[in-house]
Amino acid sequence: MYQRQITEEIENFAQSNEKQIVAIIEKIRSYHNHEITKKVDYEELQKFLHILESKYFDQAIELYKNTGNEALKNEIIDVSDQTFYRRYDVMVQLEDDEAFDKVLAYAKDFLKGGDFVFFQKLYVNSQSLHALVQAFDKPKFKNRVLEFFKDSFAYAQTYANENPKYGNSDVDGDTLLELSQAICSFQPKDREQFADLVFEIYTYCCDTERNYEANQAAGFIALQLTLFEKTFPTHIFRNVLNDNPQFQDNAFIHQTLYTTWLLEKNSTEALGY
Repeated sequence: MYQRQITEEIENFAQSNEKQIVAIIEKIRSYHNHEITKKVDYEELQKFLHILESKYFDQAIELYKNTGNEALKNEIIDVSDQTFYRRYDVMVQLEDDEAFDKVLAYAKDFLKGGDFVFFQKLYVNSQSLHALVQAFDKPKFKNRVLEFFKDSFAYAQTYANENPKYGNSDVDGDTLLELSQAICSFQPKDREQFADLVFEIYTYCCDTERNYEANQAAGFIALQLTLFEKTFPTHIFRNVLNDNPQFQDNAFIHQTLYTTWLLEKNSTEALGY
């Protein structure tokens, strides 16, 4: 198995390069394009190398927190902020203001939409949002994370309105779906405070005046609403079903229908469908 071979090689390398976090992580990353991984399933390899990286990042972070070694901290930030291998979660784990500010800035860039990220060549993804969710458990970052997510939808709307694409100022549906998924990844006790926000995002996406991408995202967001304890007005979902007769076989209509049944606890209609 390639996992065993790589693990052993990295262990030997780490013993010979003790505390050299940059060298160790770069050695691990070299296996993304290596002879022994050429025929390996891509997703499987990414997951394995991510876990292996985390092991050594955790050791380095623990050492930094025990020693307060600023040079080590800067090395961890530098190697976790490499463009194609960015580890937002590692930057958050450092509990360092500089590293947190980087993640926060990347998350704001992500909210500007896919075109902005692509044309600016930022290589930013939604993991920046999930890293902020993790940061919510850090007392020093709690309020800033809360402020970011409470303002996130408005921030995305403002940017889209000020920077329309081809005459269209809709927020990217994919961006709003990723935002909703990140919000829903909060622990239940923390997630509930965002119920109205996710519902607002849903009503925005499901509007018949939105583009097709936003409508498609609405179906997935609708299902996420079932995670909340809050009672939502189900006539909104019924209106979506009635206002889109041309899309009755579309996935987002089915998702909206399933959501309606779940929220109404309407097993009779579901069984009769």
